[in-house]
Order: sequence, then C-alpha cells, then structure tokens
Amino acid sequence: MNNKIFIDSDIILDFLLDRKPFSDDAEVLFNHFEKNKLTAYSTSVVFSNVFYILNDINKKKDAVKTLNSLNRIIKILPTTNNAMIKAFTCKLRDFEDSIQYETCKENNVDIILTRNSRDFKRGDIKVLTASEFILINL
Repeated sequence: MNNKIFIDSDIILDFLLDRKPFSDDAEVLFNHFEKNKLTAYSTSVVFSNVFYILNDINKKKDAVKTLNSLNRIIKILPTTNNAMIKAFTCKLRDFEDSIQYETCKENNVDIILTRNSRDFKRGDIKVLTASEFILINL
C-alpha cells in the first residue's frame, strides 16, 4: 500500500496516552509505521497540539523527547501560505481542521485518519477512523 496517510492529533494521543478503547487500534497503526509498512504524515500544527497536551500532563523534557521520537516515523507536511488562504474559506467548520485538510490536499494525501470523521465530512479526501482503516487495509 502506497497511500499517503495523514494522522490527526487524536490518533497520536490515543497511542501516546493509551486512551482506551482507541489506543489498541492506534498501536496497530504505529506498529506498521515503525516497521515501515505504512508511511504516516502530519503537520506542525498537529505536533504543536500534541506537545501542548503532553506538556500539560508530563514535563516539557518528556514531551520534546516523545515528539522527537515521533518525528522519526511521521513525516511533517509543509503548510504553505496558499493552504492557509484556502483554509480561510474552506467548507469545514473548524479552522484547525481546515488547515489540516488544505495541507493534505496540497500534498496529495489519500486518507485522513482521525477519530472525528464528521469534522472532515464536507471534504473530498477519504476520511477514516483507525479501526475502519485497519478493517479495510490491514
């Protein structure tokens, strides 16, 4: 499978914080990412959000160390000025999701993995939960 797969912050946090029952599926995904069977993509916005939550729970040093490790298996997509401009008029309700979506479109992402599929329902990129992705693809 050569799909470009975007990972939203909720999937990453499910994995890192062992948020049951979602962490089991997130772990399956991350095992595939670590073994280079799948390539994951995300954005600096997602990493910033994850840092904020991890830092709130743990010490800053631990959050930085965790994100540094994640950065080895998740490729960061660039968010361009053009993607930001499009996000301002995007059909999605949430601005942050609009940034993610427009960045994904600009970088030819095939699938967005999120726990909140309805947040992206007005877009034209395939959106799946981790469990849906696993059932269909793994």
